[in-house]
Amino acid sequence: MGGWAREAVLFLEHERFAPEGWGRELFWSELAQGRLRYYVLAVDDGGAVLGYGGLAAYGDEAYVQTLGVTATAQGQGIGRRLL
Repeated sequence: MGGWAREAVLFLEHERFAPEGWGRELFWSELAQGRLRYYVLAVDDGGAVLGYGGLAAYGDEAYVQTLGVTATAQGQGIGRRLL
């Protein structure tokens, strides 16, 4: 995930889930997990992040850790596609 995307996801995380959302330190800790974490982005034609999802994977098991879509992009099926 490039620097521009990380900042956009952190902004979206704060927008959607504050005050319980992930802070910068927790987010970086998650990204440092390497092959145990998978993230997907939904972006518009201009490259702006519309949503994101994060998955934790351990062997044969996995679970969705986070899923968020910008307020302006909600209702368009983006969350469903990310999931």
